[in-house]
Amino acid sequence: MFFLTLRRFLPTVLFTALALTLSGCIPGLVAPIVQAPSFSIAGELQVLSFEPPLIGRGQVVMRLPMQVYNPNAFELSVTRLDFDLLVNSRLAITSSTTQGLTLASQGNAPFVLDITIPLQSGSQLIADIAALTQGQTTTYQLDGSVTANVLNAIQVFAKTTLVSSRVN
Repeated sequence: MFFLTLRRFLPTVLFTALALTLSGCIPGLVAPIVQAPSFSIAGELQVLSFEPPLIGRGQVVMRLPMQVYNPNAFELSVTRLDFDLLVNSRLAITSSTTQGLTLASQGNAPFVLDITIPLQSGSQLIADIAALTQGQTTTYQLDGSVTANVLNAIQVFAKTTLVSSRVN
């Protein structure tokens, strides 16, 4: 009696097990593994304008030239970059850009990021930015998460350090 019951339900159990297994495995087999684009510094950090508080707008505008590489075997379009800029390990600004960039399969392209930093955040930030603009020993780091259009699907890559450097 037990074997007759088992024999009757065995196809249902096997079908359910197979369906659960395939539903978990097929996305991994069908969807390609997408790697985040990598960023590197492509020139010196430039100060476009520096307006101290009380004299001007109280902001500095900096240009960070970078090179972006697509390690994937398919085209990828960067659609958004959410970032934090740290100067001497202090947060200077949290911002984002929707400046678009399309990268060919395993290709690279220049990416210029203009960053406006308000200087109302405190005297230490002003001193750090002033040191940076005067070429004194200073470190900066750009942490960010990249949003990209990958094969007509939006992919948001986890926040990581995109570039960092020491200016002497």
